[in-house]
Amino acid sequence: MGNIIPNTISKELEARAKRIWKLRQLTGLIRMDFAKRYSLDIDKLKKWEEPTGDDISSQEAKELIVALKKEGIHCSVEWILQGLGNAPEIRMSF
Repeated sequence: MGNIIPNTISKELEARAKRIWKLRQLTGLIRMDFAKRYSLDIDKLKKWEEPTGDDISSQEAKELIVALKKEGIHCSVEWILQGLGNAPEIRMSF
């Protein structure tokens, strides 16, 4: 019975990490370039993208959204953290 909570948390972290990884992939940038371009700590970004790493806070998700918007990718904090709401969309500016 004690394994239910850790497995659930692990699956949530894995899903969140996968969403963050997919968002960065949409930019077409490798992790190092994305982190450098938006002054993000590369080690922190790596941990967010790996389910065994540190979890992303609401404030950090907001900062990530600011960087993504500059790449034309729009999503919500709720989608990053919980997978709720609309999937990310790419809006190209002309």
